[in-house]
Amino acid sequence: MTETKEALPIWTAKELAQAAASRKREGKERPRALLTPDSMAEILHSWGKFKANGRDLLRLSSRQVGLVSAPIRQKDQALFLYPDHFERFIFVLTLREFYELRLPLMRELLKVFPKEHEHLILDRTLSREEIIDLWQHLSRGSKVEDVLNIKATELMLRDMATAYEKVHAHAKGELQELEERLILERLDQLKAWVTRGGRREFLQLESEQDAKFKAPPHRIFDHRGAASRKHYPGE
Repeated sequence: MTETKEALPIWTAKELAQAAASRKREGKERPRALLTPDSMAEILHSWGKFKANGRDLLRLSSRQVGLVSAPIRQKDQALFLYPDHFERFIFVLTLREFYELRLPLMRELLKVFPKEHEHLILDRTLSREEIIDLWQHLSRGSKVEDVLNIKATELMLRDMATAYEKVHAHAKGELQELEERLILERLDQLKAWVTRGGRREFLQLESEQDAKFKAPPHRIFDHRGAASRKHYPGE
């Protein structure tokens, strides 16, 4: 924040929005201005539907909390600088309202999270669990690039395993369909053979097989030891 207090205008949220839109049409950089806490809260709500009010913003930038740098004091009035404070509030409020992180975890995350990778949080591309996991790796000295590469590798391996399972299931289904088709084709052949007159030949063949393997008769003796009659198994 190199600008002097006197060089910056104090704008309302509406005035800032109009100036920003005009500069964008002209291809110029965003305007720099001072905003009251309520005006900053209004801009934040318009940009990202954040629920914080002016009092919340003052608390987040207080010495006790310290998640955002302190406001500029001008004639006993607390003012926030746009876009510096604005960008920091977006980051902090995304952690609080979208990811629902508690204050202690937010403070620890901000200590180790590189500014060049803040877009990962601002774009909301990561889940809450992934944010916490990333913070744990960063706290142990890992780099964001390393953690993301590991996650990408794990995702690739998971996709490969899923693809293999799908191919295996598809091949198994095709094999089962082939077996069923061959069985049905064989049954159709047998039906055609019986229809053409093979029924008698089939029954004769079955009778010959039964006679071949039929068990021999055995005698049953009465109490006197004499053979009474012949019986076959099953009688």
